[in-house]
Amino acid sequence: PEVRQCSALGKSLKARQADAKAKAETRESLLIDVEAAGDVWEEAEEERLFSKDHASKADTTKATYETLKADLLQEELVLQDLVSRINQDVARYNRLCVKD
Repeated sequence: PEVRQCSALGKSLKARQADAKAKAETRESLLIDVEAAGDVWEEAEEERLFSKDHASKADTTKATYETLKADLLQEELVLQDLVSRINQDVARYNRLCVKD
């Protein structure tokens, strides 16, 4: 294997691993936000029948919760794809560049 190619691949892997770590941290933060929004929505939902304002608040908090859940799902899919590609490239790097 060419040393430059292995060096470039190694650097690329390190950068993408750092990116994956940052995305995992973002996902974890978003997960906390989703759980909190779910709690707020559940509390608002319990008061839905008290008045039109309460019903409106329940609808608003549910929309916020649903939006955050969708954002979390998107982050999860992006992270899974990134990690999958990194794992494939790590295997390629090990095949091409790592000698026993």
